[in-house]
Amino acid sequence: MTPQVKTLLTHLQNHGSISAAEAGTVYRIRSLPRRISDLKELGHNITRELKVDPTGQRYARYTLVPPKPLAVGSEIEIVSIDGDKYGTPAQRGTIYKVGDRALVTDITDDHRVYASFLKGYWYVAVSDLKVIA
Repeated sequence: MTPQVKTLLTHLQNHGSISAAEAGTVYRIRSLPRRISDLKELGHNITRELKVDPTGQRYARYTLVPPKPLAVGSEIEIVSIDGDKYGTPAQRGTIYKVGDRALVTDITDDHRVYASFLKGYWYVAVSDLKVIA
């Protein structure tokens, strides 16, 4: 992640939204739409709203949409399969693969996530998933 992308993400996390004028003036980010695309490629959900300022000038305001919380009953999508102490990619790959969806059935006190897949019930590393609904 480039310094500009990190700066932009920090701003959005702290303030919620930004316009090109703010990004250019405060952070010297000249190509805000490209930096927004970079954040979207990293998996962040950012919306664009077209607005009009008091002088009639149109502009876009970009807003970071907070991720959905992980909870029992959440629908998840597998975004990667990395090895960890709970199973190798090969072991987990027999149960699920990137792009598969499942329902969270349990979250333990030590934050292990278990989900129900078509091929069975299996632990999912939090880094391997994205909450859909």
